[in-house]
Amino acid sequence: MFCKKCGNEIGDGVSFCVKCGTKIIDQANKVSGKANFYSADWTRKKVFAVASLPYYDVMVDDNYIYLIKLPKYSGAATGLILGLILANILGAFIGSSIGSSSDTKKRKKYREGWIDSGQRIISQNFEKDVFLKIPINEVKKLLTLEKHRITYMMEGEKIVLQKNKQEVERLNNYLSNAYVL
Repeated sequence: MFCKKCGNEIGDGVSFCVKCGTKIIDQANKVSGKANFYSADWTRKKVFAVASLPYYDVMVDDNYIYLIKLPKYSGAATGLILGLILANILGAFIGSSIGSSSDTKKRKKYREGWIDSGQRIISQNFEKDVFLKIPINEVKKLLTLEKHRITYMMEGEKIVLQKNKQEVERLNNYLSNAYVL
């Protein structure tokens, strides 16, 4: 968890931020609610990315489905290039894997600013990164859930986010059980 005033990382059970002195209990009272569904690290299909793929998180609350675009990190691309220079194909694979792991950790740390491990929304910081905000009652008209992807169609624009089959099924099950689909 991070202090809402200064951004300093704070541990669980702490009452005050050690850096700025902000009372943490007050921040807990500003929690906006629980994410009914949360899934991290979706990728966009058919996107040309030189340094790294853009990653998206999918979050559903009582009113909206949010597609949250995370910042790009270039650890995987850097590792791939260094691996190619130093040790050819095997080195490129190892370098890319190490860089991807580093990028995954950075995305996890970044999202900890708005959602905790229990899927409780701890701040509205995610709103600055919202790529799409779809009203829950519009989901049936605007989203198509397929085997490994979500397709968004509106005004001639087609956006495809892909993830593994289990995550798409989990989202579909949630939406079906919530009587949205």
